This record gives sequence, structure tokens and C-alpha cells, in this order.
Amino acid sequence: MPRCQHLPLTAGLRGAKAAGIYDYPLALTVMGGLMSSSILTLIVLPLVNLFFEWLPEKLKTVWALSGRRRLAEASVEAAEAAS
Repeated sequence: MPRCQHLPLTAGLRGAKAAGIYDYPLALTVMGGLMSSSILTLIVLPLVNLFFEWLPEKLKTVWALSGRRRLAEASVEAAEAAS
């Protein structure tokens, strides 16, 4: 598992296999990058996609309702003017 090889270094466990002091910041950077890219790919981007799929449908509904309201108001005004 390539993602777990830096986990002991990020926890501060420096065993005999640790190459040196420079591996600790590198391990933190790699693990942080992997976690943030995974969160972005698996959670944030699908939510953004769902929002942009939902938005036009909602705007169409609002647009249709506003048009119906205008027509209803115009017909009421016309009926009042005729009587």
C-alpha cells in the first residue's frame, strides 16, 4: 500500500528504517496532499456537480412561476377594468 508507507513518519515514529530528519516533513506533505485530493475528488466535486445540475431546474421553476404570476395579475387587472 503506497499510501500507508508514510504513516509511521507522520506519527513521529522514527525507527531504524527512517532515512533521516528530512523524511518527517516530506511524509506530512505527502499524506496531507493525498488526503486533501481524496476529499476533493470524492466529496467536494460531486457536490458541486449536483449543485450545477440542480440549479437550472430550480431557475426554470422560478421563471415559470413568475410568468404565471404575471399572467394571473394581468388577467385580474383586465377583469377589474372590464367591470
